Amino acid sequence: PMQFFADMMVNPGYWMEQKIIYIKKNTGLQKLIGVGNDVKYLAFIDLVDEYGNNVIGEDVEKAFQKDKGKQNVLDKELIKVNEKLNLIASHLNSNLLTVFPVPGMEDAKWVNWNDSLASIPTSETGKVNSRIMMAGYIISVLKGAKTGEYTDADKVLKSIIDRQRNVTSASILPSEEMVDIEASYNQKDIFGKLKYAYALLALVLLVLAMIEVMAAKPPLWVKWALNVGALLFVCCFLYHTYGMGLRWYLTGHAPWSNGYEALVTISWGGVLAGLIFKKYSNLTMASTALLAFFILMTAGHSQYDPQLGPLEPVLKSYWLVIHVAVITISYGFFGLGFILSLKTLLISLFRNGENMKRYNLLIGELTSINELTLIVGVAMATIGTFLGGVWANESWGRYWGWDQKETWALVIVLTYGWILHFRLIPGFRGSIAFNIGSLWGFSSVIMTFVGVNYYLSKGLHSYAAGDTPAFPIWAWIMIFALAVFSLVAVFNEKRLKK
Repeated sequence: PMQFFADMMVNPGYWMEQKIIYIKKNTGLQKLIGVGNDVKYLAFIDLVDEYGNNVIGEDVEKAFQKDKGKQNVLDKELIKVNEKLNLIASHLNSNLLTVFPVPGMEDAKWVNWNDSLASIPTSETGKVNSRIMMAGYIISVLKGAKTGEYTDADKVLKSIIDRQRNVTSASILPSEEMVDIEASYNQKDIFGKLKYAYALLALVLLVLAMIEVMAAKPPLWVKWALNVGALLFVCCFLYHTYGMGLRWYLTGHAPWSNGYEALVTISWGGVLAGLIFKKYSNLTMASTALLAFFILMTAGHSQYDPQLGPLEPVLKSYWLVIHVAVITISYGFFGLGFILSLKTLLISLFRNGENMKRYNLLIGELTSINELTLIVGVAMATIGTFLGGVWANESWGRYWGWDQKETWALVIVLTYGWILHFRLIPGFRGSIAFNIGSLWGFSSVIMTFVGVNYYLSKGLHSYAAGDTPAFPIWAWIMIFALAVFSLVAVFNEKRLKK
């Protein structure tokens, strides 16, 4: 990425001709520009005329003038492509690289090398300024590209770094140690690698745990393999914790302030739940690894931005550490309940006359663990909701205002409170009914985390929201599949009772 970023400044003419701007098919944009409908990528020069004017500029203005709810597919694609075009134009004009501090300015203003302030001399002789330094760097890089020797470019780069530190107050600019730690954090890609580690552990542990519970007398090597898997699982959890702690140290605030960080924290909470209840069943540990994989995979989606950034002003409170942490970690416990329900219902479909007793014991065991998991989750969600009311009173002068996020936080508590009382309701008693309730109860968590942020009208909690994505087709397929799965489990239970 850094080479690509630098080369766009060094060879702007080359990159103007490269087809790197992605456009979706079947949006009408291809027809509007006058290219084939199968075209997926455009170059910068495809979107500007001979005078450098944006060829879709008028259409973009019309799209912006519409309310978001009335923008069609073409309007949204026009806005996205226009943003990409403006980003490339800004970089080609060297407006993005604001790395030059202006001497003598108390507000620590930094500018790009094309800014008029970049011409202020960097020394008393007045012969060198930021503009000259950057031009020298680009010339040195071009020379290095031909000769393979970048010593001169490194010298100029060192001069730029020295200028940054000499002109800027030490209280504003991060220390060299902090810069090295952040660079190391980015290169390690902790949560990206953990995603694959959890996936592999989930696969192996699930197979081993199923052998253990289904075999009348499991082999000794299965027990040893499960112990090794448990040790690796703990190592992953510790590395997960280390990554969150490192992120906290670098940003200076708790690492659950946006969508990406919330997902990382939810997966951490789910793994914690798995470790707590691991002593009751190895299937719980396998379920947790699977849950962590799915959540971290979602966090890696382009919809969520993993970059380290400043905290929103409204979140600058010690309540972020308390309220948001309790609520977010409770989602991990509910997620584990969802996975356990899936496995329990799946096991229930394989019962027959020969294995009925052993499988019923296993189902009862997993259901008990699931119930304990949900009890912890609903307790944390309830406490977190009350703490949120206290924070709301400090921030907005009222404890409760039926804001969308507040309302759905209450829905979670009521939904899981109802599910935990199934054993007292005629017609809802039994393991299958409880697990189906736990399965579908997780939809209230998804609605609170995704639906409220992206699909409902914005409220006081909209600071962590993003652009509204299209509801994916696979989600409808998943909902339909789970509905069929639940019905099959119900009918199978009735058949076995008969």
